[in-house]
Amino acid sequence: MEKTDIIVSYHPYVLKYVYPILNEFYGFDYSMLWDEMEVVTPPKITSIENGIPQFDLVQAFLEGSNQCYIKTGNCGVYQLSEAFTDYFLVEEDELKTDSTTFSVLYYIIGIYFKKKNGLLNSSELFQDADIQYQSVLNEKIYPEMMSLYKMVLEAKKKKNRGSTVSITYKQDKIDINTASWFIDDMERYFKERFPDVTLDAINNIETTKRKAGRKFQNKVTNTLIWGTYHLLYNHHSKFKDSKIKISNDICEFIIRYLNFLEIPNEFTVMDIRDWLKHMTKQGFKPNWNLPNYTPYPIQETIKVDESLSPEMQAIMEINQPSRKYDLSTMA
Repeated sequence: MEKTDIIVSYHPYVLKYVYPILNEFYGFDYSMLWDEMEVVTPPKITSIENGIPQFDLVQAFLEGSNQCYIKTGNCGVYQLSEAFTDYFLVEEDELKTDSTTFSVLYYIIGIYFKKKNGLLNSSELFQDADIQYQSVLNEKIYPEMMSLYKMVLEAKKKKNRGSTVSITYKQDKIDINTASWFIDDMERYFKERFPDVTLDAINNIETTKRKAGRKFQNKVTNTLIWGTYHLLYNHHSKFKDSKIKISNDICEFIIRYLNFLEIPNEFTVMDIRDWLKHMTKQGFKPNWNLPNYTPYPIQETIKVDESLSPEMQAIMEINQPSRKYDLSTMA
């Protein structure tokens, strides 16, 4: 089968219809299409706040008729309908079955392409958040802090009292007794900063990482596995009435979809089944590894319209509210 580029078009009506599924199963948010919506959505006032006209880009897009697009370039995927003819019936270029499932899988192609090529993180929307700090915080600083907190909690155990903790910096080394002020002060610091974190919780996180192994270390791949499973099991006609929760057919479909997206993997049906059971047990949440920010709705002040009165233009130019991002949820 010949490979071809895909232009993923997001129709406002269809996107609004499947959004609850995209959001619940894949963690999709309208803001992931912010740049594409801006290209095709003409500015218009959607609300007035304190006398200042506001422009809600998402609302304007969803109420309009213009589609936004993502061209996947040379990502080398097959047309979705041709790659899965055994799951979707197409006659005379018209989809006859499971249109909801098809639309969701189709829309995820574009989102994954953006993520794979760094277009999500470089979005105008996410650029306003401190992406570099966020990345370092989540990938390096917090794991280091959890390792130190684990050491402190273990040092506080009765059986470890009196033993030493060593801290090394370059050529210098300090041995600290676990009954000393340092351990007590560090424990107070961590309890204040992470009141809900326990030694068992830290050990559970480390166990989860070890159990995942190399195959399941990618958060985005895990999200695609999780979302596609729940999409099929809850909405595809072949699976939604099945008494088998994680069937071989579902696992095989997931592997085919990952291959379709050209995600390198060596997954087997058993791998997918076991990992889905583990994710369910751990309460998995979809994660595209993006900066934390306040998701939709996000409003911005509409650009000054020269047809407005001079008084209104002055109000709009002076009162330019900045976008608000919530970075307090970083963990």
